[in-house]
Amino acid sequence: MVFVMLLGPFGRGTALAHGEAEYTTVVGEYLIETFDELVPQRGILYTVVLTDVGLALPVRGASIEVFARGEDLALGPLVATEFGDSYQVLIPDARPEAWTIEVSVSPPDGDVFTFEHRLLVEDGTGGSDRTVLVAVVAAVVAGLVVGTGVWVRRLRSE
Repeated sequence: MVFVMLLGPFGRGTALAHGEAEYTTVVGEYLIETFDELVPQRGILYTVVLTDVGLALPVRGASIEVFARGEDLALGPLVATEFGDSYQVLIPDARPEAWTIEVSVSPPDGDVFTFEHRLLVEDGTGGSDRTVLVAVVAAVVAGLVVGTGVWVRRLRSE
């Protein structure tokens, strides 16, 4: 119970650290929010937050693949990594142009679905303070989760 109470305030921490979603849609029982962040000399950090609408909780254990199509370049499948309450993938060498992003989602229940949207990558310079902030917040949350798990195991073993 303590574990759930500690996670409660952090349940949407990663998404909230990204600010406003770039794209939002509902597919079946899932709310999908996407965020993108320019990582200089690397590409676009593309983040998908998948929420169960009925439970109002993030969906964990999904498999997400991202396909990105630019004017003369197609990338994918790029397999997203689960990171806190979100899934992230780096779209490498994303040039400033309009991209079509297709996302394939396989939630834990196995019902695969896809969605597609446009992403306009603008020519940007400088670093991304939000990306660093997200990494720091995620590290703190991960530390709390691991520390709480160790603490709960110690209490149960005594």
